[in-house]
Amino acid sequence: MSQIHLLITMKINDAHCHYGRESFDGAVCRSKIWANKTYDALKRDWNEYNVEKSVLFPQPLPSSLKKYLIEGIFYPFGSSLLRDFWKKFFDYTVDYSKVNKEISNLQDNRIEFVPFVSPKFKHSDLENFERIKGVKFYEPYGELSENLLEYLNERELNLIIHISEKTDRNPEKFLENVEKFDGINFQVAHCANGVPEIIEALDELPNLFVDTGACTLRFYRAVFRSRNTSFEEIVSENVEKVLFGSDEPWSEYKTQIEQINRLELSNSDKSRIFYRNYLALWG
Repeated sequence: MSQIHLLITMKINDAHCHYGRESFDGAVCRSKIWANKTYDALKRDWNEYNVEKSVLFPQPLPSSLKKYLIEGIFYPFGSSLLRDFWKKFFDYTVDYSKVNKEISNLQDNRIEFVPFVSPKFKHSDLENFERIKGVKFYEPYGELSENLLEYLNERELNLIIHISEKTDRNPEKFLENVEKFDGINFQVAHCANGVPEIIEALDELPNLFVDTGACTLRFYRAVFRSRNTSFEEIVSENVEKVLFGSDEPWSEYKTQIEQINRLELSNSDKSRIFYRNYLALWG
């Protein structure tokens, strides 16, 4: 079967997808002037690329008036350190409540709604939502708390995590938490930045997984090279622990799908990555 035919016909479950508008500052800091994905745009993509299910959560830094007032005003005046100072001065934290509610109200059987939670997690943030299977956490905005881990562990909820530079450099504590909180399935975004200790632990820890979101981007390719590894090696050697993620709108379905189809894997293994591994966590 040709790669083109596979691209069109193979069923896909997407384990990492964003909804809504990213703030201007957040987009620029990630080298993208505009990052926006409406529900209608997502539906077109899902129809075109045969997506049956999609884990859907807000942007990392959703656009809001409060954010523009506190952070946007200071954007022209200096470095990210200055902006970080103002965030702390105003006790600003990312508020996902509005866009979480928007996604939870979308009536579409393809959507697996996953709330984005902030470091200032409150149980009430999640108890307003019914039948959720997990949460998304962006560790660069604050440390993953014991409180959140205990809450997720007791309810056997999944955790999608974008790791911080601190965890990237010293993953030991994170891996200790994966082993300790074995009621949680940990899905580490972007193939865990290729962190060797986390990749090696995929074999050892049954509740540890990675997704492929945005690994086509130059940034991640450079990170993998700096660690003398590659996306191809990570995926090919851990087929049962890798989930396909589009990371829309930061990357796009076509390039993410093609990246996997280029690997020298059997169609059965590709089906695991595109579709079946998702069912172990989110099905």
